[in-house]
Amino acid sequence: MSRTGWALLLCAGCAVAWAQDEPVQGVDARGRIVVPVTVNAAGPFAFLLDTCLSRPVITPATATYLRLPVESENLVQVKSVVCGPIPEHGETMAVEDLTDLSQRLGVELAGILPAHQPGFEVVFDFEAAQVRWNRFESAEPPASEGAKPPTLKVDNSGAPCVGVLLCGQHLRELRIDTVAVDGLALPASDLEAIGALRAGAPWLSADGSQEKGRASAPPAGTRLRIAQLKVGGVTVENPVCLVLNDGEPGYIGLGLLRLFRLGLAYEAGRLQVEPLHGAALTDPPLSGYGLSLDHFVEGYWTVRVGKHSPAHEAGLRTGDVLLKVGDLALEAAGQTPGSFAKEIERRLLAATGTTLEVRARGKEDRTVMLTAQPLLP
Repeated sequence: MSRTGWALLLCAGCAVAWAQDEPVQGVDARGRIVVPVTVNAAGPFAFLLDTCLSRPVITPATATYLRLPVESENLVQVKSVVCGPIPEHGETMAVEDLTDLSQRLGVELAGILPAHQPGFEVVFDFEAAQVRWNRFESAEPPASEGAKPPTLKVDNSGAPCVGVLLCGQHLRELRIDTVAVDGLALPASDLEAIGALRAGAPWLSADGSQEKGRASAPPAGTRLRIAQLKVGGVTVENPVCLVLNDGEPGYIGLGLLRLFRLGLAYEAGRLQVEPLHGAALTDPPLSGYGLSLDHFVEGYWTVRVGKHSPAHEAGLRTGDVLLKVGDLALEAAGQTPGSFAKEIERRLLAATGTTLEVRARGKEDRTVMLTAQPLLP
């Protein structure tokens, strides 16, 4: 569908009419969405976009650069914030250290921006790699045909939530979280209630190790598959689910959200969902080398290695420094870590049987040839 068609779809299903504004070209930072934000006429700075955040965040370094005095409760008053079509406005921002997050993403973050801006709907067009904020023009609902779009609720923390049907019969309210890279996450008690904890079913542990399911609840950080997920008239078969601690809110993350174009109208209570590849989707098998990026430190990426994985069997260990992946040498990774990360991760998620030469530095430099295996069928 064209962008014009997408805009018409939104207007036809929402409870309000919208004026279209110019989109913001987002940056894909290891699966997260980073947008340019101008603060007090300076910048633009790199801000992570978060659908669940109610108050913007700024780093101490950025606050110091802008000469913003920190008030009690680690807050600063900002006179001017601009991102795309959002009108220039003042904000109270929380001051937080984002060093660890910046190192994990390979991008020097200046802050975090809430996706919800009062008076606007936010649209994520993952096919065009764009974020668009559309203004309210009228409170009069336009005539619409077809199925009623799913209702969007906002919980006490300001996070958007939508009803999701799991395994054909279990309805849950899940957050829509653009910071989480997983496709789906549920607490262990919910997984037990929907019958997803089958003895003998394959699990992927938090460190990437392969395991067989037990009858008891899996530990937090484990990944497994559930039978089915339905949201907004779209069905996803066999989605991978991250296990959360009981009490943590379940969510749909970018792993699934990227399959759609989304419109979140917080104040109108509407979620617009347009699948990019048909209304029936299947989460493919997870195959790879058991090797993933961890932190970007001093110009290089460190890695995490799953036990009993091809990378572990070849002698690589968590904390090793990645020097080369195939023909991609990483000695200059400090110049553009974000672009290197995307290319590295593309190569590390390989089909079963694919081979890859990797050079890494632990106690000594080691060059190994890895063969991808199924990690979670």
